[in-house]
Amino acid sequence: MNRRKDNYIGINQNIPFKVLDAGLYRLLMFGVVDRSELIKDMYEVTAGKNRAEKAIAFANQILTRPERIIQYIKNNFSAQDYLNLHERERKALILALISITYPIFYHFLVSIGTAFTSQKEIGRSYINQKLASQYGSNRTLDIAIDAIIPMAIGLDTIQRSRTAFYVALPPKIILHPTVAEIYIYADIVCSGTKSVLRDEISNRPWYHFYQAQAYRPGIGNLANYSSGLIGGGYISI
Repeated sequence: MNRRKDNYIGINQNIPFKVLDAGLYRLLMFGVVDRSELIKDMYEVTAGKNRAEKAIAFANQILTRPERIIQYIKNNFSAQDYLNLHERERKALILALISITYPIFYHFLVSIGTAFTSQKEIGRSYINQKLASQYGSNRTLDIAIDAIIPMAIGLDTIQRSRTAFYVALPPKIILHPTVAEIYIYADIVCSGTKSVLRDEISNRPWYHFYQAQAYRPGIGNLANYSSGLIGGGYISI
């Protein structure tokens, strides 16, 4: 795998799911990110003022920077609609937002998703090696991985099997078509492919953790569907 020309890492603090989950709910309720509530939530789960404030900045980026998805979520879900979603669906949405904001999270999941097709357990050394091939081997990457792994665990993608080793959790099935569309959109954006074959979405490593077969062509306008004889047609952005 070649070194990425844009090797921006960006993230270096763990932002727990429950902080982002509550933040997105309030965003849908009030229309804006409530930083004061984010601060309260982060202080409950993060030791140290400096670390908490850094994490708040990253959380704010996740809830504001992917503008197209945020607006699409606003258009399709009220705060109550979001609250009524199964936690599985909410975690898939948060995972998509994180990955678009900080693509290293996407590349982390794709790297380990690829590995899990041929082995049951992967080590921290494997993760370091794969991401270093894209982002360079340095202290910034090490700190980012320290943040990413607990976030991935909190999003029900992996669990720790022993010290510095991890196994994949069974894939979660996204049942809500709009959530599935957003999840596919994140894959296309982060991979830079512009389109994927509909039949591929069960086999690409991004879907090793959350499966998006609930996607229905024509349900929205975030992703476009073109019918075809090959691969069930194309989903594109």
